[in-house]
Amino acid sequence: MAQLLNFWKLKRPRWKQSRWYRLAYVLASINLITIIISFYVTRLLLDSYEDSILANQLWTQRIIQFSKLTNLANAVEAPGKDVLKSGAVDFESERLKKAVQAYLESSQAVRKSLSEIGTSEEVRGLVIQLKQADQAVMAIQLDANHIFDLLRESRPADATTHLGVMSQHHTQAVFEIRSLCWQAWANGARVFGGQVAHAASLRWYEAGIGLLAIFPVLAITFHGSRLANQVRETEAKLGRLTALVEHSEDAIISKELNGQITSWNAGAEHLYGYSAAEVLGRSPMFLLPNDRLDEEAAIDKEVRAGHAVQQLETVRRRKDATLVDVELTVSPVRNEHGDLIGISQIARDIREMRTWEQTLRMAKAASDTANQAKSEFLANMSHEIRTPMAAILGFNDVLSQTVERPDEIDAVQTIRRNGEYLLELINDILDLSKIEAGRFELEQLAVSPTKLVADVITLMRVRATAKGLDLKLEYATEVPETIHTDPTRVRQILINLIGNAIKFTEQGSVRFVVRLRQEPDQPACLQFDVIDTGIGMTEEQIAKLFRPFTQADSSTTRKYGGTGLGLSICHRLVQMLGGTVTVTSQPDSGTTFTVTIATGDLQQTRLIIPGIEAAPLPVVPKPIESAAPQSAKILLAEDGPDNQRLIKYVLNKAGMEVVCVENGEAACELALSNSALGSPFDLILMDMQMPVLDGYSATRRLRGYGYTRPIIALTAHAMSGDREKCLAAGCDDYTVKPINRDLLLSMVKDYASRSTASDVVPRNADPAW
Repeated sequence: MAQLLNFWKLKRPRWKQSRWYRLAYVLASINLITIIISFYVTRLLLDSYEDSILANQLWTQRIIQFSKLTNLANAVEAPGKDVLKSGAVDFESERLKKAVQAYLESSQAVRKSLSEIGTSEEVRGLVIQLKQADQAVMAIQLDANHIFDLLRESRPADATTHLGVMSQHHTQAVFEIRSLCWQAWANGARVFGGQVAHAASLRWYEAGIGLLAIFPVLAITFHGSRLANQVRETEAKLGRLTALVEHSEDAIISKELNGQITSWNAGAEHLYGYSAAEVLGRSPMFLLPNDRLDEEAAIDKEVRAGHAVQQLETVRRRKDATLVDVELTVSPVRNEHGDLIGISQIARDIREMRTWEQTLRMAKAASDTANQAKSEFLANMSHEIRTPMAAILGFNDVLSQTVERPDEIDAVQTIRRNGEYLLELINDILDLSKIEAGRFELEQLAVSPTKLVADVITLMRVRATAKGLDLKLEYATEVPETIHTDPTRVRQILINLIGNAIKFTEQGSVRFVVRLRQEPDQPACLQFDVIDTGIGMTEEQIAKLFRPFTQADSSTTRKYGGTGLGLSICHRLVQMLGGTVTVTSQPDSGTTFTVTIATGDLQQTRLIIPGIEAAPLPVVPKPIESAAPQSAKILLAEDGPDNQRLIKYVLNKAGMEVVCVENGEAACELALSNSALGSPFDLILMDMQMPVLDGYSATRRLRGYGYTRPIIALTAHAMSGDREKCLAAGCDDYTVKPINRDLLLSMVKDYASRSTASDVVPRNADPAW
């Protein structure tokens, strides 16, 4: 090896054998290698920096897109507000559709832009906030449509009340969009901060490269100049983003982990009264009232743990020492490595929202009061109308048993028919009132659909035959042996629809088609089609068909009669039963009503072919009236003299002894005194609305004194809960006026036969009922 080294020295010039040459040679080699490595690393850094610049440009474009969503959300809200001033429901409805379409297109573009970024945690957070904003805007659309529907139904007061709900959804949508902009700005600022750090390190690296080689320095200087221009452009765009934050109506504050405030926008100056110069570098503790000093530390702890604090309603102190209600959203701020570097806080002034909430509470209270007053009015009107109708129809029955001439029989039947029509009208109004007030209760019973349909067809075939029409029943598919629904309301719906078909059909037929619908991923339902060959309807008439007190046109009311309540009630009942109602019709060609109702679970239910597997309807024998008890003694408490005479006549004719009193006070005295004398009444018929002492109080007093014999309530009220109210007062049973003669006799005979003589009535007892 030594010989080789000596040979290498001898073969070269002397200056090349110098140690400086060798050192220079080594340094040159190192320099060359360094230049190559430095150029390669610099190229990587430049590429990374260029990518970051492009990312920043994309973030800027996205934030501008986000900002446009606020204006589009305002455009969605505008029709719902403007319609209360203009009254142009159709125009504002079309305007709403266009605004929603514009918003959805912009939102879809934003979502597509976000999907191009990737699936980082920050992007997923932005997508979630965008979905929340979309949901709030959709809620605005639903609220606006509901306001349009209320105005179409001539209910401007309810529409004004619902405007507050729509404003809340609008406030939520704007908040979500602004939060979206702020988070995007924070992400852009984080990227820009990383770029500045890269640029600083790059400049130092450029200086080192310049000491090694001039050409790399020139190349890097050229690239550095180009990058500097891009940095200035990015700074300008970031300045525009900062302007968006500065001009936000919400107070946006950021602070470092040591608690010092680093940014304070114009919204914060307006909300709290402090300028930025007064607060930068300070801790935000000066904003907290004395009773909330621990709140900031609790929020910081939550955020440092990686959890955002959403919509925290609290109180903050302004510069003038007044308190302001705010809603806080506090989020962590992270750098490109995911490290926590600060905390951002958005505060919204909710004093106006609180005022709205108070207004809404007052409006709701007023609405509840109005609904209660309406219910009481309807109950009283029901009582006042049913009471004289009880006498009219009752004595009409008495007359029907005595007249023989055809014209007299026709007159009696006319009175009965019109009286029953008036009662149907009262029942429809009460049903509509209960549905609108949300107090309409449905049953869920196991019922045979074939038997229910057979009952309806048997009833309606009499009407069809009387008009010369053919009523046909068809089963298009197998049907369940039993379903779970409310049979009374289903019967009411079918009778109304078939009755209308018969009424509006002069010649031809009415078809009633039943089928079971079982579609994939959809609950099973029964479908009823009522198809007639009647007068038909136009599209305009169909559009207003299900509105209360509305018929196809005024001539329909004059020719066919009716109030227009039946279909409105049917439509709402079908919805409550989990189904739908649709109509197809052509003028002079007939109409088809299609109704579906939910059947409940059919997994364990057998399907049958009606007419083959369905069990025949049982023949219910006509009940044989049992002989009246020989000593049946009835106490009738009724303040109406006409109803007194009617009920007394009916019971006397059945062989019962009747004693009448005019109020609850007299009923108590007479019942207790007869019991004390050993000759108690077998039964008390107690009218619940009487002067001096009403039936409820009289029944409670009797039960309080230990009276155990039957008491049957007589009432003209037919609202929901009246039966329960009577039974809660101590009555054994309940019947509604006008009195059904057969039902009353059956009920009286049944309870009178059960009556015992075991009453022991201490007159000095303290009523405990």
